[in-house]
Amino acid sequence: MNDPKPVIEIDHLTKYYGTREIVRDLSLNVPSGSIYGFLGRNGMGKTTTIRILLGLEDPTRGHTRVFGEDSRELSPQTRGRIGYLPEGHHVYGWMTVKECGQFQASYFPNWEQEIFEAVITHFRLTPKMKAGHLSRG
Repeated sequence: MNDPKPVIEIDHLTKYYGTREIVRDLSLNVPSGSIYGFLGRNGMGKTTTIRILLGLEDPTRGHTRVFGEDSRELSPQTRGRIGYLPEGHHVYGWMTVKECGQFQASYFPNWEQEIFEAVITHFRLTPKMKAGHLSRG
């Protein structure tokens, strides 16, 4: 049975950069077990909304909650439950695949090395490959 409390709660979210309105009065609840996506042209506020949900930016007005916590004050435990991969995710090209894994693992106390190894095997990568030579797709 799904948890009746939404995983994501957005209540009348508005965001301005100076006088430019980026997000206008957005309200949305995402139930547990759901998959949602933001679609729209560049500059429509998709990334800004996600950054506010992650606590990386403050809203001008409105409130957001993730796993029941105010997005501006997410606990380390809640942050550890969130996966976020921005389009421009930076990988140091001089690192090997193995070094990239070690680098990322240092930020996540619950890192699953077996899953990382399964992913690189699935995509036919070797630990010695340089990240800068990999496809960005």
